[in-house]
Amino acid sequence: RFIYCGKIDLTNLQGPKVLELLMAVDELNIQSLSFCIQEHLTKHQDDFLQRILLKFLKQFINMNHLQNYGIIVLTKFAQNLKCCLILINLLT
Repeated sequence: RFIYCGKIDLTNLQGPKVLELLMAVDELNIQSLSFCIQEHLTKHQDDFLQRILLKFLKQFINMNHLQNYGIIVLTKFAQNLKCCLILINLLT
């Protein structure tokens, strides 16, 4: 078994690629790297995350019940990485 102990430059990755990397890291249970990637997303790609959530909610703009439900679900499961990846796949 080998473990990569180098540095990863996330500044050149676009939001969807960073989330894909985060999913892979999460599946491998590399918690320290997962935390760093999440921190990068919230500090440096906040606009990307907000756009995804807004696009998702706009899908239900005339459906108040579903829109409210979406807000509740997103609030409850904001840390769920699979939810984020599913949202990206639906919106791209």
